[in-house]
Amino acid sequence: MNHLRRIDAEILAKAGRSDAAEIFAARGLPLPDPSPKEGRGLPIPEQTYRRRLSQYGAAVSPVEGQISFLGAGFGSCFVPSSLAGAMETASLAARRNPDAWGERLARHLAALTGMAAVLPAVLTARDAASTLVHLIAEARPGCREILLAGTLPLTFDKPLRRQLDRFGFRCRTLGWEDGVVSASELLAHFSAPPTAASTSNGIAAVLVASPNALGCLEPMSEIGQIVHHRGALFIPLVDPLSLALLRTPGEVAANFCCGSLHSVGLSRRGVGDGWFVAAGEYQKAYLDRSEMDRHLGGGFPARSGGQAGEAAAFLEGLGGEGLATLAGLRLQYARFLHSALSQITGFHPAFPAKVPFFNEFVFQTPLPAEEIVAELEEQGICAGLPVRLPSATQAIPESKPSGLLVSVTERRTLREMEYFLKALKQLRDRNAGRILGADL
Repeated sequence: MNHLRRIDAEILAKAGRSDAAEIFAARGLPLPDPSPKEGRGLPIPEQTYRRRLSQYGAAVSPVEGQISFLGAGFGSCFVPSSLAGAMETASLAARRNPDAWGERLARHLAALTGMAAVLPAVLTARDAASTLVHLIAEARPGCREILLAGTLPLTFDKPLRRQLDRFGFRCRTLGWEDGVVSASELLAHFSAPPTAASTSNGIAAVLVASPNALGCLEPMSEIGQIVHHRGALFIPLVDPLSLALLRTPGEVAANFCCGSLHSVGLSRRGVGDGWFVAAGEYQKAYLDRSEMDRHLGGGFPARSGGQAGEAAAFLEGLGGEGLATLAGLRLQYARFLHSALSQITGFHPAFPAKVPFFNEFVFQTPLPAEEIVAELEEQGICAGLPVRLPSATQAIPESKPSGLLVSVTERRTLREMEYFLKALKQLRDRNAGRILGADL
């Protein structure tokens, strides 16, 4: 108990609070409540995304000592000093006994996700995608179409599409409005009258990420109801840390779910490493170990036992209250920075205030976002990921992305965020003559 109190104190000290409840009370922050949205969204240019992946993919922080607001799976999580040694010890122990540590991690993830069963192994993105596709094929053998949200993270979207193609599935991409899945378009995909052979019109599953690639929280309950009512599988991609505050896949009756362990101790491993797959009550039999062994050619991915040990030790050390505190820090810091950015002339939230987010969000910028990123890198700041805005809402050439995806983790301090805001103001002032459409 003293050990947990020391961890909690260390986390809360970073927030300048003495109690976890103060994190929300200080700014009157309610828990996000996703609801149907209207409007248009902002697609991330794949070429830009890939360039950032290539540049920053292998590091916890893009450059040693750099203040990073880069999200999309790059943000590093806070590991209390009292846990670091335990995680290293667990990693070594798990290499010697991967099965036991895989089961140990699976129990924690089952409780966190609200799912009935979790595959007892840490997977690569490719293996996680392959496993999910195998599970879909087993659970819906007569259906060959998959609906993928247009806001799935590219780190998982690409390997998933390759595996779906290998299994002979046809992929269709769901459009989105204001950064979240379009409910009207989802309904349109199910509009044909169902037949006796296929209650979902041949659609096997719908995959949606929340938080998604734009940081927005999807209306998971609404999507789940639409999908289940038409007999398809509902499969969310989740951030485990966010589940300490948000509704879990189990609570929205997900059939399967998948997620990156990046935010729960594996941020040192780099992008694309450390994924898990879970199943709901009626699909847990599909996670039978012998079946998975056969599917993966005898190479059951318990070889990732070291990572299972690290993640299990992280979850055990923090416990439910510690995870909620950590998630609360991300939420608080993100709300603070979002509010402060809104006060800088020329910077505007890309989505209406009613669109909820966890710790990432998109802002319209008065200068090309790639230029902002390049300028601030010279000051030791990684400002985020450029995204492209619809031409109707931007005052600069369409070829120059003018949206910035900003991510805030508990590793950032208020002083670092203030330094970031000051740098943005100075950059805007230096380029006042070039900025169009800004009220300077």
